[in-house]
This record gives sequence, C-alpha cells and structure tokens, in this order.
Amino acid sequence: MPFGTYSNPHYLANFMISILPLIVFSFWSADSWYKWVFVIFALMDVYLLLKSGSRPAIFGLTFSSITVIFFFIKSRLKWIGLLAVVFVLGIIYVTNYGGVANHLHDLLSSLKTEERISLWKIALQMLENNSITNWIFGNGIGSYSAIYPDYSGPQFKRYFFPHFHPFGILYENGIIGFFMVFGGFTVAFVMTLRALNKSAGKNISLLLKCMLVIFMCWMIHSSLTVPFYSKYAQYPLGFILGTMLVLINQSNLPTINRTAPAGG
Repeated sequence: MPFGTYSNPHYLANFMISILPLIVFSFWSADSWYKWVFVIFALMDVYLLLKSGSRPAIFGLTFSSITVIFFFIKSRLKWIGLLAVVFVLGIIYVTNYGGVANHLHDLLSSLKTEERISLWKIALQMLENNSITNWIFGNGIGSYSAIYPDYSGPQFKRYFFPHFHPFGILYENGIIGFFMVFGGFTVAFVMTLRALNKSAGKNISLLLKCMLVIFMCWMIHSSLTVPFYSKYAQYPLGFILGTMLVLINQSNLPTINRTAPAGG
C-alpha cells in the first residue's frame, strides 16, 4: 500500500507519533552503548512521519513536546530540549523535507476554505437542530454518520464524522457523555501530573512525561483525523490510558506500601 500496511497517511502518522516518545525514553533510560541504536530508530520514525505529510500529527507532536519540555522539565535540559526542537523544526522548514514547508504554506493560505472548517460548520448546524433531550442524552452512537448526509453538500459526502471529537461526542452522547469522556481525560491528566510531583523513580518519571506527550498527541491528531468510536482512536487510547494508570500506581507505591499488620 502507499503507506506501508495502512491505506491512509494519518494512520501511519498516528503510529509514528505514538512510538517516537517511547524511542526517546529508551535512549535516555539505556545505560550501555547500544542506546545510540535508538537514534537510528528515531530518525527512521521522523522520516516516515514527514513522508506521511500529516499536518495534524506533526503539529500534535510539536505542540505536545514543547509543552512537556517547558512545563515539566526543570533542569537545564529544558532549554537544551527546546533548542533542539526549534533547531530540528528549522532544518525541516528550510530544507522543505517531506514537503513540510509547502504543507504549512498551503494551510495558511487556504485556512478559511480548509475542509475541516467546513465540516465543523456542518457539525454546528446539526447541533443547533438538536432538541433539549438530544442535547442532554445525545442522538446515539452512529447517529452522526446517519444524519450527516442531510446537511452536507456534494463535495463533503465522503466525510461521515466532524473531524473534531468534542462535536462528535456532543452530538452522539449529549452533554452527559461529553462530560463523562472529557472529565475522565481530565482526571487521568491530573493524576499523571500528581504522579510526576511525587518521589517516583527516575525512569517512571521520564516515562510518565513521554506518555503525556503521547496522550496530548493523541488528543490533537486523533480528534482531527479519525472518528472517536473507531479502532484507530480507541486502540491507541486503550494502550495510552492503560500504561498511564500503571505508572501512576507505581509512583504511588512508595507512599502507600506499608507493612501488613500481624495476624491474630
């Protein structure tokens, strides 16, 4: 296929942005000479990501990396990391590697007519016609794609989801479902931040930061490219939340692990 075993460049990009932070973790946590092998893997990952041409993935990875480096790394590595990210982005832009500069210029020049903007307007029209009951409880999973053809023009018939998770969840699951989903995401995010502030091991702390990058990447890229109730969104989300919860539990062990009382 054009993109390995995937039929869509966004599917390949989704895998690349999920793997790259783990490659970085493997490099920093390895103690032997073979840690430099992970640099080769990272370059291969970045190569495939740029060749995919997925703007949401590149933006998601850039934004997430800069955010985590700036807010959650306190040593001088913060400034080294930020300079490294800016340097890499500058090289990619100047060389136009993978057509990244062209993609950026195209986006900025056609922002008002970008397809996602039109799809969001359609989603808002669908939401405006909701009844009070639909606003509260939603229209049901799968209802968006069923009703969408009644609102879309011929040029947008092939799209069947709003390319923005909040709109899709709000339409299908209502306000209740919206707060359950994004409330859960907020709780997971806050729990991860609290785990970072505890006296966890170095590797656990580093992996938590990498998982935060992956989580934010997923939030941005998945929301803009795939339906929420699809395997391309739910499978990565399961691995992300599962890993984060295990790491949160591990970071809590030093404070909650106490000697069991003697039996009587």
